Amino acid sequence: ARYINPYTDFGFKKLFGEEANKDLLTDFLNQLLPPHHQIASLRFKNSENLPDLSSERKAIFDIHCVALSGEHFVVEMQLAFKTAEVANMPPQQRDEYEQSRLSYIEVKEAVNTAEMDGYKRAKIETARELKHSGVDRSIIKKSTGLTEEEIDKL
Repeated sequence: ARYINPYTDFGFKKLFGEEANKDLLTDFLNQLLPPHHQIASLRFKNSENLPDLSSERKAIFDIHCVALSGEHFVVEMQLAFKTAEVANMPPQQRDEYEQSRLSYIEVKEAVNTAEMDGYKRAKIETARELKHSGVDRSIIKKSTGLTEEEIDKL
């Protein structure tokens, strides 16, 4: 049977890091947090810092919370496997970890590519609209980050 391993960065993010699962994350955190930090609402600020070595892969998720008291605070979730921890895993668990990590990398690369394509299209469409509206090319360049040549081709 296939399952999501919550001990991998992909699995944890899939279970807790999606908008649809905010209630699950809120309940989970409220079980861990003291009474004065019980969460009324939260929002995600997804940020990831990935080290150079895949064996030290790390995922970081900032969660901006508002407590029942109205206090604002940030929860940072970190999940990291150290080389020694991976080496001491039973072979089947190591294989599952590696498969999950590779799946995550493939999904992340696909998402990054799609985001970059969408971001570039949005910049071009914005520049096109600004140019059509008669906005000066230097302002379009500054606003979108496109080169003068790219703007001229629109």
